[in-house]
Amino acid sequence: HTSSLSPSGIFDDLVAQQCPKPPTTYHNFRGDLRSQDIFVESIERNRRKGEKFRILYPGENRYDMERMDVWNHDAICSPSLILQPKTTEEIPSLIRGYTSGIRRCLIENRRNNSNNSTSHKRDIPRLCVAGGKNSLNCMKEGSIVLDLSRMRGVHVDVKRKVAVVQGGARVMDVDDVLGRHGLMAVLGCCKNLGVVGCILGGGVGYASRKYGLACDNLLSAQVVLGDGRVVDCSAKENSDLFWSLKGGGGGVGVVASVTLRCYPLRNAALMTFQLYAPATRWRKSVLRQWNQWICGDPTTTTTTAGGMSCVSEEQEDDNSRFSVGALSAGGPVG
Repeated sequence: HTSSLSPSGIFDDLVAQQCPKPPTTYHNFRGDLRSQDIFVESIERNRRKGEKFRILYPGENRYDMERMDVWNHDAICSPSLILQPKTTEEIPSLIRGYTSGIRRCLIENRRNNSNNSTSHKRDIPRLCVAGGKNSLNCMKEGSIVLDLSRMRGVHVDVKRKVAVVQGGARVMDVDDVLGRHGLMAVLGCCKNLGVVGCILGGGVGYASRKYGLACDNLLSAQVVLGDGRVVDCSAKENSDLFWSLKGGGGGVGVVASVTLRCYPLRNAALMTFQLYAPATRWRKSVLRQWNQWICGDPTTTTTTAGGMSCVSEEQEDDNSRFSVGALSAGGPVG
């Protein structure tokens, strides 16, 4: 068999090899493509030598994989771009590129207004920071996402009992590393929860009755500010920034890493079970007995109880269940 390529086909292949951005016909993104180009150019101009952060475009397979990798499926959307740094040093370049893109869009909008141009006003996408990707704010339609999922390293100092955790790490990453050394950290109860997001929201963990919230065990953090500066904060250094991170909800910069206090893990035991309670009086009885039980619990035991709401009245008997769990960590189990 013989085959031939038209000149136009050869040209299309060369363009595809030179430009990583897929043609607009390869995806259904309906955002401002000109604005997207401005931000890509600004980010690339701020890329320093040796930096290997990724820029994912709508239409790429990796882009679709990342935007779908969220815990809450209500957060699935189509961002304008997904930026993936691999080191803390790459985050300032992305922040400066983003702010430079904002300035260019504002200048172009002013120019069009002064010339009474009918050109479309350039959209300025918001910047979303995604760590564990559990929050509804980790991605927004048409936004630029700073995705820290390539930064999931955990480094432990066994003697000092502290752990340095990168901004994209999840609870299961920390548990896996600390468990090898017989240590634990106070973090969320869900293994897929992002560590930084947990701390910014306070963070109730299995060992909170004895050791406090996750934010109470934050020793220091490394934060990239809006102007691209990387600052360290602790109770003694940049203390105002440090206190804003301890349950303040974020919004003051990109948290690149955190240093956490760790504790010895002794005699840990996890127990979970479900109770079937279709009638209201049975549900009250379950909660009453559970309340009496936890009143006598030592501080080393943390318990939770939750109910599954029924889908409809017809399915009430099939969905009226309680889930009760308890974890004992740091004390004797008997």
